[in-house]
Amino acid sequence: MNTETNKERIAVFIDGSNLYHSVKDTFGVHDNETLPFGNFIEELRKGRLLVGTYYYNAALDRGRNPVVYSKQQKFFSNLRKIPGFNVILCNMRKIRKSDGTFEYAVKGDIYGLQ
Repeated sequence: MNTETNKERIAVFIDGSNLYHSVKDTFGVHDNETLPFGNFIEELRKGRLLVGTYYYNAALDRGRNPVVYSKQQKFFSNLRKIPGFNVILCNMRKIRKSDGTFEYAVKGDIYGLQ
């Protein structure tokens, strides 16, 4: 009997923006590159068979801040190097509110599973 097929399976879904703001607000860390995602996933897995990890986020506006955009793209690239880690990028819409400020909304999968 194959023990791999009898293992409990797990898939991990991460809202990248939510995780970023939670880590920033809780620990004062502004750079998710310092988070050990591989270790984090292993801790969540707890010996179960990992079906996949899915990280959802939206790419920043390249024209607004090319340096931060480039850093985010490098971060996404590093995540994709983790075995079984899928980065799903969505559109970010900028919506002007009645008071003149902007609100950002993430809508739709534009790149699919990587």
